[in-house]
Amino acid sequence: MREQATYAPSLMDGFWSEGPYFRFHHTYRYERERVSLDKFDIVEAQRRRVFFNWVRYFTPDELAAELTAAGFTDVRVLADLAGAPYDSRAPHFTAVAHEPPSDTR
Repeated sequence: MREQATYAPSLMDGFWSEGPYFRFHHTYRYERERVSLDKFDIVEAQRRRVFFNWVRYFTPDELAAELTAAGFTDVRVLADLAGAPYDSRAPHFTAVAHEPPSDTR
């Protein structure tokens, strides 16, 4: 597991609140499980809120299988959003899939 933390006032320029706040951001990466957790503690004068954002990391084949199993069609794995061909040596990839047309009869 890898851990990272950042603490600062009004990080993300007011994204979390219109008033003054202090943001605590912890990231926990579980490499073997291929998931990470971003935990955001937002502390304001009158309240404290906590947000959890779990992220699952997929291989291109795993993501294509998930999308197909969910009913998407024409699943393609590309290098980027501009449509460049996928390169297995690159650290990132993009998947494009089409939602099947709904039956409007």
